[in-house]
Amino acid sequence: LQKLDGFHTIAIVLLSFSPDSKLLFTCGNDEKNTFAVYDWMSGAILFSGPTSMGKVNGMSWKTN
Repeated sequence: LQKLDGFHTIAIVLLSFSPDSKLLFTCGNDEKNTFAVYDWMSGAILFSGPTSMGKVNGMSWKTN
């Protein structure tokens, strides 16, 4: 169980765990559909940034 606070301020519209369940991708409902990739066990944000002005409908993880 983890509480992830402070990054998304409006709403989260998309969540996706990585295939190994170590990372969590989130996409917010702000103007730039900002994303974050968390090490969800520690609560640390590893990457973040804007996606696009268009609606984000899904995401997928690349596996090796």
